[in-house]
Amino acid sequence: MAQAACREGICPTIGCQPQVSLTYRQPIAAPYHVVVSLRGVTFEADCPMELPSRTIGISSCSADGLVVTGVDLGHASNDTVDLTVSIDASETLAVKAILDGISNTRDCDLVCYRHSGTVPN
Repeated sequence: MAQAACREGICPTIGCQPQVSLTYRQPIAAPYHVVVSLRGVTFEADCPMELPSRTIGISSCSADGLVVTGVDLGHASNDTVDLTVSIDASETLAVKAILDGISNTRDCDLVCYRHSGTVPN
């Protein structure tokens, strides 16, 4: 039902979150600490996460990548989003995530953008 609502341009009240999915170029085998900055806000997590988090920020992470959810990107085109990622306090890596689509419409209070990118680790 939520999928139909999104296609019709209705603003769903649950299940709709902006999301940026990042894939690591090289998988990370050991447990690690990650810091992600997006639009001037910094999020941290110890990875891998066993259960996805429902809060704003890093909602999940594994050896292969991470997902940042719930960050309000406003109503601009947001064709790309710039982030920085640091793994285990190493050098900060610049990442550009590309818009994959929008789950609802720009008419909604919270636009549910879906972006993806690759961390050059």
